Amino acid sequence: MQENIFDDNWLEKLNEVHIEMHKIADHLYEAYQQEKIDEARDGLKDMQIAFVKMTNVLDEWE
Repeated sequence: MQENIFDDNWLEKLNEVHIEMHKIADHLYEAYQQEKIDEARDGLKDMQIAFVKMTNVLDEWE
């Protein structure tokens, strides 16, 4: 039997922010491909916020 070294709640939080980052990245990529450069650039703020969330979740793991 495999030992469960990660808390299920922590893994769920990690997965949620991971999905959020992909959604933001997809939106930024689409905006860039449609030559909506300002929209893509402005969206980087959302990616930065998601990155901070990811860092916070990772910091919870000990």
